Amino acid sequence: RSSPGTDNTVNTVLDIAEPGEVFTIVAGPQEANGLTWWRVRDANGSEGWAAETDGVQELLQVVVPA
Repeated sequence: RSSPGTDNTVNTVLDIAEPGEVFTIVAGPQEANGLTWWRVRDANGSEGWAAETDGVQELLQVVVPA
């Protein structure tokens, strides 16, 4: 999303990640709409906000490089 939160009038869906896709966390966390949001960057340099969970299942898994 273009900003943290689920309100489509304030921010837009920029992309939908595929399972296993890897991102770099560049900012966050921020709380909005009862969810925790992280600003992420993909391998092409595109950035957006992703929710840690949808309230039911974990959507992001943090992996620390060895």
